[in-house]
Amino acid sequence: CSSDLLVGQIMADAEWTFGTLAQRLLEFINVRMHYGHPDFVDSFWACNQGSVSKASPHINLSEDIFLGLNAKIRKEESLHTDYLEWEKGREVQFCAGNGFFWKIASGSVGLLRTRDLGQLCRRASITQNLAIYLATVAWYIHNVIVDISTEMFVFLFVYLSLASKSVEDLGRLGSMLAAEWILTPSFSAMAPAIVGLAIEYGPLWMLRNYLLTAPMSMMYFMFVNKSMSASVRTTFVANTAAYEATGRPHANKSYTLLEAFKVFHTSHYKPALRMLFAIVVYRVLNDDAALPMFLVVFTASIWITGPVIFQPPGPSLRTQIQELLQYVLMAESNVDERIYPDKPKCLYAKVLKEEQEKASRSLKLPFLSFVGESKF
Repeated sequence: CSSDLLVGQIMADAEWTFGTLAQRLLEFINVRMHYGHPDFVDSFWACNQGSVSKASPHINLSEDIFLGLNAKIRKEESLHTDYLEWEKGREVQFCAGNGFFWKIASGSVGLLRTRDLGQLCRRASITQNLAIYLATVAWYIHNVIVDISTEMFVFLFVYLSLASKSVEDLGRLGSMLAAEWILTPSFSAMAPAIVGLAIEYGPLWMLRNYLLTAPMSMMYFMFVNKSMSASVRTTFVANTAAYEATGRPHANKSYTLLEAFKVFHTSHYKPALRMLFAIVVYRVLNDDAALPMFLVVFTASIWITGPVIFQPPGPSLRTQIQELLQYVLMAESNVDERIYPDKPKCLYAKVLKEEQEKASRSLKLPFLSFVGESKF
């Protein structure tokens, strides 16, 4: 990763934390999988274990962790050694980095649906199952729970306002909802990296190279965690895990506002605007005594402005804004849709395509249940 660019520095810190501290912990509790760190496999061992071919690219998307499951089922272990692999890094561009996390989050859903994980969990005890959960899909499920809980938190106060219940009423009941939390558990997640870097490189190095970038890192992962949550929820509905070809572009490869809008419209912009609209409704209903919801507003704002914060547009800002407005306001063209059915030319066509796909998925379930019942 490039050390002189912000996204590259953040991704390098995340890679260092996962490739050292997290890997050592997982080996200590005897649930470490392969994870592609380092991304090498002994060919003689692999050929005697059924080769390295994947059964399905839509289920076995994260092939490295399936290698670890294969070894664990055979009562073997994936040991961890701190290697430095040449040119083995993560993406250093904002959109590509989000695409990487989208891919591995989608692969976690495919992992949940495999017999490999089911067979391993049936053999394990309760404590071993908790450790396996930590080593496989815990981080992605956690992000989904936080995402859904944030939405429920906002809409809960809207419903309470419609029921004529205010913050003062909650305070008289002694409810924790009457006060807003500013310090979140995300701060405790920084503790292992702070201790590890301070011990390995010294407190001054840790302060200069890690803590100074920590605020921007938290903002970056606010955006990335939403990407992972959206990926898991989308894959659950679509019933297939898709590979995301990030291309691993250089850090100085720019993108336009329109390109960022196309990528993050469904996953970030729509949920952010929905939450901000709900907060506005809540403030209107409680203009005198409303919970500030600073953290929720800040999070939704990061979902909208993240692509611009981490790569500000250059001199072509006016042109990019015109392109974005044209895409949003342009009417559909039936000719373009017939020629390029998978490349909608405007927001209207994109939303229509998404609704058609959603409708087709909802029609498949009753049909499959009817076919299943007819067989018996």
